Amino acid sequence: MLNNASTGLTLIPYPNYFASPMATISRTSPWALFAAACLAFTAGGPCDIKAQTPGTVLLNVRSAYLKDDQGNPFGQTDSKLVVFVADLDGDGVAAPTADSFAPGSDDFVFGSLGTTFDTGGTAVLGGINLFANTPLFPNGPTIETGDAFAMFWYPEFSSEDFLDLNPEEWAALRPGETVYGAYNTPDSVEDASWTIPNPPSAEDIMLFTTEVPGVGTLDPALLEARFIIPEPSSAILTLVSAGFLVLRRRRRSLPN
Repeated sequence: MLNNASTGLTLIPYPNYFASPMATISRTSPWALFAAACLAFTAGGPCDIKAQTPGTVLLNVRSAYLKDDQGNPFGQTDSKLVVFVADLDGDGVAAPTADSFAPGSDDFVFGSLGTTFDTGGTAVLGGINLFANTPLFPNGPTIETGDAFAMFWYPEFSSEDFLDLNPEEWAALRPGETVYGAYNTPDSVEDASWTIPNPPSAEDIMLFTTEVPGVGTLDPALLEARFIIPEPSSAILTLVSAGFLVLRRRRRSLPN
């Protein structure tokens, strides 16, 4: 079940699972300004406060320009869903399916953010605080130092609908038929630097395309939502239709 909540830049809190729950940052609150200011500091500065707790890792994320499937940057009023998935067994993060945001048996959704408008363009802006090298909850998975992680963004999903979801709710969610973008997956571009650092630490994650003068280095196409998840039934019907057309063509080609 999707939960509706107030607008804002968000993290996924785990009140019933983590020893230290993640925070929810409202775009209109002073914490949003603090999160933005933190991006200007390196480890050891204000952003490092939570990361000083043994076992915790703080990932500060900023990216521009994330785009939809038509190559259009997200608008100023958009707050689109961005999901982070860890690869626990080192075989790459699997692409989402109509039935799951993280279908891989060793993949785990550990955080999400909403896109927000920053000076100079649209951006993912915020921090994800997680425990590393210890079970995330009793009998739960462990995200370890060196585990790769990937980022997915969904232009058709508002981040507001995904606030306050715990791991069980994420596991039960079905994306259905939709478009998405991906970074650091076998199907997109693989980035060896996208691994969980050794705790306690804070890590800046910056994804800027060449459309950001003097800063960006990425090909703009890499941050487009260029993938699609078809509904299983639609995929089956497509295959059946294709087979039917081939059969008809073969029959028409037979001599009289």
